[in-house]
Amino acid sequence: MREAMFDKNTPGLNLLNPACTIYQEIAKIAAVMRSSEPLRFGRMYYRSAFHQPGDTLNSLYGGVGGVPVRQGPAGVFIQLHLDGQQFVILE
Repeated sequence: MREAMFDKNTPGLNLLNPACTIYQEIAKIAAVMRSSEPLRFGRMYYRSAFHQPGDTLNSLYGGVGGVPVRQGPAGVFIQLHLDGQQFVILE
């Protein structure tokens, strides 16, 4: 995808369309990330050693109940369905 955004034969030429709705919405997201320190410096850590498929992570904040740890092709994961600006803390 990234290669399609730039013309290799004309370095410096940007083929993105800033008038496009998708471009403008991504720009809004980027602006929020730049203006919010936790979003700029937040990290995601791969922690497969802590949880195994079949375990349940319980909600400590922002949710109710628990979510199962599942096995995927690239490792274990959890699936959350969150509303806009919602976050959860899991144990």
